[in-house]
This record gives sequence, C-alpha cells and structure tokens, in this order.
Amino acid sequence: MAKTVSKGGNKKMATSSGDSQSNMYGAVAYFATLLTGVLMLLMKPEDKYVKYHAWQAILLGVVFGVLYFVALAFAAIPYVGWIVALMALPLLGLAYFILWLYCMWKAYSGEKFKLPVIGDFAEKQAAQ
Repeated sequence: MAKTVSKGGNKKMATSSGDSQSNMYGAVAYFATLLTGVLMLLMKPEDKYVKYHAWQAILLGVVFGVLYFVALAFAAIPYVGWIVALMALPLLGLAYFILWLYCMWKAYSGEKFKLPVIGDFAEKQAAQ
C-alpha cells in the first residue's frame, strides 16, 4: 500500500522546525485532503516536511475524487452499472478511510513515506 522511505537506516525525517509542530501540521494536511493540504501549503511554505505531506494529501484527494466519479458514472448504465457502482463505492470509501488514517498516523509520527505514484510527484513539489 505505501512504502517507507528511509535514509541511513533512520525512518524519521528531519523536520525543519526540529519539533513536533511539523509533524502535527503534516498530519492535519490529510484531515480534509484538498482543503487542508492547500491550507498547510499556505501556512508553512518553508517547511519541506509539511509541504511534502500537503502535496501528497492534495493528490490523494484528487485521485480518490476521480475514482469516486468513475464509480458514480457506472451508475448511469442500467442494471450492470448499478451493481458495479453499488459494489465499488463502499469499497472505495473503506479503502480511502483506511489510507486516510494511515497517512495521518505516519505523518504525525514523523515518518516520511511515499504512496505509490503520487509520492514521487509530492516529493518533487516539496523540493521546490
């Protein structure tokens, strides 16, 4: 599901503030993904740890938003589409909820981890 990135055997990422405040802001970025991600980018533009988690949260929200839209689009197809949508929507909701909690927990614990595909983009954006 997600891979932990470690440097020199240490899973903890050095935060720019040196305290748990960056960890808290990183976790808050996932709270409402798009909204809080953008808010954290505006509040802590110099903190690379917060910036990384904010970008990853934004991308996570966008990806699941697109997946929900696709699942709802299947509901427009009579019978078979209804079944697909009725099966996909609860599974997407459960997957999102579990991943959401996991992301907040990892960010709060000070670990930098990458979600597949979107983690690389978030890392590039945080480096700028």
